[in-house]
Amino acid sequence: MESILVLLQDGLIPEDVRDEMIHELMTQYVEGALESSIVSKVIGNVLQKGYSKISFRLEQFVLKQSTQRNKFQKHFVLSEEKMLSYELIPLSENALVIKFGEQITPDIHQRVHQVSTYFTDHHIEGIIEVVPAYTTVTVYYDPIQFVKNINRKSHIEVLPFERVCTVLKNVLSSLQSTHIPQGNEVVIPVCYGGEFGPDLEEVARRNQLTPEEVVNIHTNGHYVVHMIGFAPGFAYLGGMSERIATPRKHSPRLRIPAGSVGIAGMQTGIYPIESPGGWQLIGRTPIQLFRPQHPQPSLLQVGDRVRFQPITREEYKQLQEENNEYSCDS
Repeated sequence: MESILVLLQDGLIPEDVRDEMIHELMTQYVEGALESSIVSKVIGNVLQKGYSKISFRLEQFVLKQSTQRNKFQKHFVLSEEKMLSYELIPLSENALVIKFGEQITPDIHQRVHQVSTYFTDHHIEGIIEVVPAYTTVTVYYDPIQFVKNINRKSHIEVLPFERVCTVLKNVLSSLQSTHIPQGNEVVIPVCYGGEFGPDLEEVARRNQLTPEEVVNIHTNGHYVVHMIGFAPGFAYLGGMSERIATPRKHSPRLRIPAGSVGIAGMQTGIYPIESPGGWQLIGRTPIQLFRPQHPQPSLLQVGDRVRFQPITREEYKQLQEENNEYSCDS
């Protein structure tokens, strides 16, 4: 067993026998012949040798077995304090997910926004990036940096994932009594129907409404940016009325103009750049949502509140001409 540990730590295991040796190490751990601290030390050394995938397999296995043996169970127990419940889930050798729940709700969105904003505004050594989504925040971290930090501050061998969990729990606990930041309010002018919204009548027909009623419902909604994804600057908006919910098109379009406003299921959104897509198009805005030359390329950010304002074709053209920030390829 000692020879296996040495080979693992030194990165000398040939690829064709690596899996067999890792399996042997795991077997010894399950049988109680190895302590988790020893395996943790191996993981740290393997990481520094550049074998991140091996270390992740070992770490995942140790976490799973340790949970069953009640050693690291605290990482998988939901926090039931003042803030919303959350779970810390390993995603890869350098990422984990903070999961706040299963359902998309305003409370969960506010917590996601609060946590992602904190990590954006505060530098924590070893944390590389955070990515907010509907009910989760994915945290990317440098496991080697965390191993170095652990070795500098303590002689106790700790898994990188365990150390990151400790840091995150401290942050989440500190945020319980802090103010949840409010996003900006953004008004998006939209020209509905016609060549700008070729699917407006289809959305109306499916929901037994007139096109005018669809526009009225859409413009009277209060929307919140839940996440940015799919394409640069593409904001997924929550809060649309189910009265105008419409399935995606069976056959996606190969080319959708930038600024097109669409509906897909219970979601509405704006295509920031020309791209393929399958959403039902009901209008278009002259506002440029993705500005690569700006310090903040995406006009809309997670947490922003959005309202749509109907405009005529003439107003659309005027807005396009008045400001270089507006664009249209009609």
